[in-house]
Amino acid sequence: MHPSPLPYIIPYLIAAIVSLGIAVHIWWHRMIRGATSFILVSLGVLIWTGGVVMELVSPSLGAKQWWTGIQMFGEVILPVGWLVFAWQYGRITRRVPLAMWALLTVEPLLTIYLAWTNGSNNLIWRSIWLDTSGPIPILASEFGVWFWINLVYSYVLYMVGTILLILGLSRAAHLHRWQLGLLAFSVLVPLVLNITDSAGLNPFPRQELTPLAMVFTEIVFAVGVFRFRQLDIVPVARCALIESMSDGV
Repeated sequence: MHPSPLPYIIPYLIAAIVSLGIAVHIWWHRMIRGATSFILVSLGVLIWTGGVVMELVSPSLGAKQWWTGIQMFGEVILPVGWLVFAWQYGRITRRVPLAMWALLTVEPLLTIYLAWTNGSNNLIWRSIWLDTSGPIPILASEFGVWFWINLVYSYVLYMVGTILLILGLSRAAHLHRWQLGLLAFSVLVPLVLNITDSAGLNPFPRQELTPLAMVFTEIVFAVGVFRFRQLDIVPVARCALIESMSDGV
């Protein structure tokens, strides 16, 4: 008899609850720039971590595969939500062009389709089996070609979004360097963990660390950006105000 999966489940369960709480909180403050797109990030983490919980408690290979497919929704939502959030909060435009939405969602929708029809194409996973060699049974797999294409696509969205966000944050007149460093660090942590996990270098091979690290990113941004409004004043707005004044400053 295998031991209880409860110790493995608890971190993901807490992460899912935290993500849900952040999504609800931001929804009540959705008039803040970038709030609605950040809800996508929170929902992505919620679906991913919730899917991991259900996968771990599922006893059969088929049930675990089904919940892995559910996790895929969260995994493809995250990079799109992140880039849109960075686009809006970096003050490029408040509204994301419809053409940009369409372009960004083509690859994720195709990835979802290929994941749920993997039995006939093997493009996401070349093979899937139940690994019972450890304390609890887990789903093991050999990745297919499209998995790596999706991974590169996601990394590109994360990196472009991070660059846009850092540029926007660096223009904030009242944002200290340590704050900028903390925000940048909170973004890079899950990215680095995901790279190590995909490369087979995860020190905890039976646990996915990326969605847990994304919760850390959520908390940092929810508190630092939405709670304290760190981008409410930027040099562009400051210059516009000064230019409109009739008296010398």
